[in-house]
Amino acid sequence: MRNTVTNCAPRCIGDAQCPYNQKCCPNKCGHTSCADTSPVSTGSDGGYKGSSNQAVYCNGVRCAAYEKCQYDRNTRRDKCTRV
Repeated sequence: MRNTVTNCAPRCIGDAQCPYNQKCCPNKCGHTSCADTSPVSTGSDGGYKGSSNQAVYCNGVRCAAYEKCQYDRNTRRDKCTRV
């Protein structure tokens, strides 16, 4: 789901710059902008759900319980990484 934000403006640095119901997410222009929250875990919240039983997915791959979804700058994709 990353890079599916189609608007490139306004740009943001963190969630605090967005309205309460939006998150600062990567967009198709290679920057970040405010977008509506998604019911699917996309990694923007760290991807680690340690206190709940929800599974964390990165690019359709289920991460192990001790992993979180994190953006890899080299591959420009989300991947499961150890906490």
